[in-house]
Amino acid sequence: MPPIGRDNPPDLAPAHLGAVELDPEPGEGFEIEDAEIVGADIAGTEARSGRINHAKMVGLRAAATVLRDLWLVDVAAEALDASNGDWRGALLRRAELRGSRLTGLALNEAELTDVLLHDCKLDYANLRGAALSRVTFSDCVLLDTDFGGAKLVSVRFEGCVLEGTDFSRAEMTDVDLRGSDLSQLGGDVAGLRGAIVDSAQLIDLAHHLAAATGLRVEDRDAD
Repeated sequence: MPPIGRDNPPDLAPAHLGAVELDPEPGEGFEIEDAEIVGADIAGTEARSGRINHAKMVGLRAAATVLRDLWLVDVAAEALDASNGDWRGALLRRAELRGSRLTGLALNEAELTDVLLHDCKLDYANLRGAALSRVTFSDCVLLDTDFGGAKLVSVRFEGCVLEGTDFSRAEMTDVDLRGSDLSQLGGDVAGLRGAIVDSAQLIDLAHHLAAATGLRVEDRDAD
């Protein structure tokens, strides 16, 4: 069985990356390729399309951006702030996001393939209806993150906070939840069908599973 999670890292050759400024015209599209973007500030920008290919981004401030038809391919981002952005329908392929703030980011109906998210905050992020394939979440905070109706194939959650995380109506194949706290999950745990948990996590899930199945748990009074 192949390993679960991100399989192919970004194809980056640092010697070939040139420093560029990211300054898209409001309402227009933009294309960036073979670039290193450091400390750019595009917060609040709206763009009808965006293509970033074969690039490294450090400290990009992209809070509250509305980026339609966004593609991030062979991209490594560090300390990205995309909080409260609207990136619905985005495509992320062979991408790494490290130490990034993605609080409230809309990625509903997005496509994530071969993506690593490490030490990222995804509180209240929206991934409803998204398609995730070969994705790893490592040491991430996913407080009240919404995966409702998402399709997850070969996805790993390592050391993540999943308090209030909602997997209702999700479709899972080879999703490894071992190593993350599942005691405070939100939504319908029936969406975990197809996931892998360990025995301790199964105990944590017991009350969720009882509620989902209508099972009554009553101890008999001692005689």
